Amino acid sequence: MKVLLADDDQTSLRLTERIVAKWGYQTITANDGRQALDLMDQPSVPRIAILDWNMPEIDGLEVTRRIKKDKSLPFTYIIILTGNTRQDNMVQAFEAGIDDYIAKPFNPDELRARLAVANRFVEYDNTITQQAELLTRYAGEMHQLADERAQQLIHADRMATLGTMSAGIAHEINNPNAFISGNIQTIDRFWDVIHKTIQDALDKPQSNSEQLRFILNEMPNAIEGISDGVSRIAGIVKGLKAYARQDQATLKPIDINDCILHALRIAKPSTKNKVNIQTDLHPSLPQFNGNAQQIEQVIINLTVNAAQAMKITSNPMLTITTDMDQNNQIKITTADNGPGMPPDVVDKIFNPFFTTKPPGQGTGLGLSISQGIIHDHGGKIDVESHQNTGTTFTIQLPALVPETVQ
Repeated sequence: MKVLLADDDQTSLRLTERIVAKWGYQTITANDGRQALDLMDQPSVPRIAILDWNMPEIDGLEVTRRIKKDKSLPFTYIIILTGNTRQDNMVQAFEAGIDDYIAKPFNPDELRARLAVANRFVEYDNTITQQAELLTRYAGEMHQLADERAQQLIHADRMATLGTMSAGIAHEINNPNAFISGNIQTIDRFWDVIHKTIQDALDKPQSNSEQLRFILNEMPNAIEGISDGVSRIAGIVKGLKAYARQDQATLKPIDINDCILHALRIAKPSTKNKVNIQTDLHPSLPQFNGNAQQIEQVIINLTVNAAQAMKITSNPMLTITTDMDQNNQIKITTADNGPGMPPDVVDKIFNPFFTTKPPGQGTGLGLSISQGIIHDHGGKIDVESHQNTGTTFTIQLPALVPETVQ
């Protein structure tokens, strides 16, 4: 324990220092009150001070007042040395903030006993301070956990609402799309007849040959374009229906490639014209037991995050691959050529509420929830990132062996 000794009488100061040091205390000395205050302003602050009352410039009581008033200092137990122990003087000293006093000339045994009391008070204060800090930290962690849980519930509710909306949108789109599809198929079936009729009309001398030839040349392209558009709409509807299906809590054998393709259809509005997405999907992967909607949520999150991270990247590219690893696990990899992340960000990337996005543009929950989903499926997700090179996420999921497939 470090003890500050302040006395303008050098003989008394050295005697007190020698006695206190003999008892195992670390001592620092001051010749007056101002020097004593200066010694309190250092990294290792003395927790016990023995001050002479009468010192030049700043006396022991004023030093006490300033120490006790300074909220940046830890608790300091102050003992005043005085030759005047009149009751009214001691009342003044205790009002100034002293914790104890010893009359001059002091008895070494008395000083040792009072230092032992001071030492116990400091140790009690340290214990209380540590417990208070521990309680504050626990309270902060509990508050963070409560916030995290609340945000996850909000996110889950939003996802459920999105699923309901997706089902309604898919139904509304499907009806007119079926009408368009039926009509274009009818036109396609009768195109040979229409083509012959127009060709016969071209053979007549008074025909409007320019318009008829335009129809003959452009109509097949128009039919093909409409058919392609209808197929794309049907694909989007299929993805929305899969995303909104009602058996979300049921784990069943699913195809990871289908999940990825569905996820990319849903994410397309957020990635179109922002990033070139290429897929290299293994054609004969085994199935795995899972919740397709949740896995799609993970793929959507990784895809949209990559697109946002590469907004200033020249020729942004995201490659999604599937394969089997050496441990007979299904392996999904998303690799981008974006700016990458420094090591300190990579270490925190899966922490709840951690985000590198500007305020209001991200909750910091997407990757945390994605990690939870993968872990719930018995898999794992890792990230590797290097600045100016890009970021790669690797997901591993346990494959179903053929005899376990229902």
